[in-house]
Amino acid sequence: MHWVTKTRNFWAQCEQKSQGTSGQNRIKPERFLDVEIPLPPLDEQRRIVARIEELAAKVGEARGLRTQAMKEVDAVRASATNDLFSDTNMKGVPVIELEHIAEIRAGVTLGRKLIGETIRLPYLRVANVQDGRLDLRVLKEVEIYPDERQKWSLRRGDLLLTEGGDWDKLGRGTVWQDEVPDCIHQNHIFRVRVDQTRFDPWYVSALMSSPRGKEFFQAASKQTTNLASINQRQLKSFPIFALPLGRQRAILAELETLQAKVQAVESMQTETAGELDAMLPAILNKAFKGEL
Repeated sequence: MHWVTKTRNFWAQCEQKSQGTSGQNRIKPERFLDVEIPLPPLDEQRRIVARIEELAAKVGEARGLRTQAMKEVDAVRASATNDLFSDTNMKGVPVIELEHIAEIRAGVTLGRKLIGETIRLPYLRVANVQDGRLDLRVLKEVEIYPDERQKWSLRRGDLLLTEGGDWDKLGRGTVWQDEVPDCIHQNHIFRVRVDQTRFDPWYVSALMSSPRGKEFFQAASKQTTNLASINQRQLKSFPIFALPLGRQRAILAELETLQAKVQAVESMQTETAGELDAMLPAILNKAFKGEL
């Protein structure tokens, strides 16, 4: 009975016999008892169950191998990134603190009481700034004074970093590419505007998001239970390897090649996940058609 109730046919019959409104369907007990199920002899039922459980165990094992493979891919990516910024690879390279190559600014404080003329602009929240990307599906607006627009406006190439959150996500960020016109940022996001004649913002972002960068943020941050935060003073002291622009971009090219390979593996793993999800329903369908 456990496996019968997981079949497509069983659920299709329940759906046909159910009723409800606003997406909250229910089936009355007497109609539930009218659902038809295959009922072979008890010995055959037990044989089917044993076969289903044997195959289900193999599907579970495959899921476990897939999960382990993804962990290993992440480990390889972290190791390769760490190697690029290792002491060995950066031997002899001068180090400069972030404050000497960039303007660092926090954004607008929400909930202010404003008097007089204001304008409404879209702004980035912490939820919009992910590790290596932006999530702009939900973009809110805030009122500011007209003369504050310039102070908090974003420009192409600005590095965006979150002030805090879960300790393992501390200092997450990405590079702004003018995705939204006239956009500003809130006070829990730091805007780092690097000197692009000397530093590629993507290089600075890659260094900050590397295991080496994350170690710095975790060591420098103020931490409470499961939460951590950094302030401008700590961010300003972030050490940057002062490489020539050409070498910075060579590192970025290596990272892009690595990322392309990782994405190819992740794409295959996603396909595999879909195949695994389809396996158990297919097994059950065959089992209760007498084909297993």
